[in-house]
Amino acid sequence: MTRTFLLLIITGVVTACGERNRPLVVRDGVAISAAFATASAAPDVSSLYFTIRNDGAGPDTLLHVLAPLGKAELHAVETVGGLSSMRRVERLPIPTGAKVRLEPGGYHVMLTQLPTPLRVGDSLQVSAVFSRADTLTFRVPVLTYTDVVERLDAEGGQAP
Repeated sequence: MTRTFLLLIITGVVTACGERNRPLVVRDGVAISAAFATASAAPDVSSLYFTIRNDGAGPDTLLHVLAPLGKAELHAVETVGGLSSMRRVERLPIPTGAKVRLEPGGYHVMLTQLPTPLRVGDSLQVSAVFSRADTLTFRVPVLTYTDVVERLDAEGGQAP
């Protein structure tokens, strides 16, 4: 009985780990996974994070992100002399064989001019537009910032 119970627990953990890294959408070798938005800290602002994996035949570039509400802009956080600032990024190269994570403290999508705040439990449909893989559309759950960080950490820490 104990042996069977242990086997069931191990099987559940292995299955959960496989589910966590499963892509939400794949096209031309470009895959999107681990996508999350944060509940609005300010009434008209949120942030969006996801992982891009390029196993395609060549490099690709994330051109922009489209969201059904407000405005979506690709940003990067830079730290110079101990001071962090955010800057808009026009394009994000995704080399062949690379995994690029949009995450707190790095690249991310800022959602601004939202007509209503995003709340935990909401979800939104997002489209990432690439130069080669075209448009990949996927659904993103809205979580607390703490839950987003925990899920991204569980997904595998820093991207290579």
